[in-house]
Amino acid sequence: MTSIDVLRDEYPGDAAWDRYVDAVGKMSSPLRAIPTLDGLDLATSQVIYSLLGEKAQSWWISPVRALDDFSPFVTLRDNPAGRRILRTLLMRFL
Repeated sequence: MTSIDVLRDEYPGDAAWDRYVDAVGKMSSPLRAIPTLDGLDLATSQVIYSLLGEKAQSWWISPVRALDDFSPFVTLRDNPAGRRILRTLLMRFL
């Protein structure tokens, strides 16, 4: 089983994701205009920028070990469960 398979299978659901987005929003300082990362919804982009700040864009296109050395962008683009995989990974940041 790959890391991506584990992340996909351990997605706790959309309700947990919504609670996480709210929690990250409350913990983060207000950000001005947040660009949407290519192919991603605004809420997930906001979470990534809140967690990574200026490094968000670089992280989005760089290989990530927890994603079996695929970038988050490629994971979202090429994997049917990409959104679930990324959400699970992000929820593990905090």
